[in-house]
Amino acid sequence: MNNWIIITAKFNSSCYECGETIQKDETVYWKKHYGVKHYPECIIGFREDKTELIIHDKQDEDFYLR
Repeated sequence: MNNWIIITAKFNSSCYECGETIQKDETVYWKKHYGVKHYPECIIGFREDKTELIIHDKQDEDFYLR
């Protein structure tokens, strides 16, 4: 399985990319061995190596085209 699938969170969790809390019953992306991340995109940012948080400007179209 190479793709993230869209599911409804069954319990509170943390976003794989930004570490922020995802609440139960939110629509999220899920991938085996990775967990969940925000849907449709993580507007907080993402962690390059789990120590550095990169904040993206919501106006930055290149980020949303990845």
